[in-house]
Amino acid sequence: MTEGLDPRGEAVRILDRVERGGAYASALLEHVEPRFRDRRDRALLHALVLGVLRRRPALDHAIARLSSRPLEGLGPEVLQILRVGAFMLTAMDRIPSFAVLDVMVSVTTRLAGPGAAGFVNGVLRALARDPGAHQVPAPAPGVVRQLARSLGHPSWWTARVGERVGWDGAVELLEANNRPAPTVIRVNGSRCTAPELAERM
Repeated sequence: MTEGLDPRGEAVRILDRVERGGAYASALLEHVEPRFRDRRDRALLHALVLGVLRRRPALDHAIARLSSRPLEGLGPEVLQILRVGAFMLTAMDRIPSFAVLDVMVSVTTRLAGPGAAGFVNGVLRALARDPGAHQVPAPAPGVVRQLARSLGHPSWWTARVGERVGWDGAVELLEANNRPAPTVIRVNGSRCTAPELAERM
């Protein structure tokens, strides 16, 4: 990890700027990622920011269920820390729960102060014991607001998609929109052919 930088802390900062200042996550990632020398740290930062943005309704659902305080009463840094920690616990199964808890308490102490660390630890520990808490109930057919919440899209957009392609088409399209795009390689035909590139690789 680059000295003084942590992908989880940087993810919290980026998400806070996106939510409070209307900044674009892609632009912030493009600016911050080069500061990490290790490509694994860059990949983790990227996955955390985009993953939290995609799954925010489900993450907020879990946090609201397990927190003793309403989401509106949480400080902005604490809420983003909880979202990042909840995403790691529910979507990144290669990272042990104890490691997630340890690092997110450290991030909390650094960004929000030691007073918030116990609260964050308690919420994330409860989620580690109940990983199903983030699952939003399946939407009733035709209820746009529930579908939007369950799949993490704005209600106005979900309604528009439903009007264009119908309910089943909207579910399929919005679920596909949540899946990370596959990595593809495009051959520059002026430099080599596809078989030549395949042989080099």
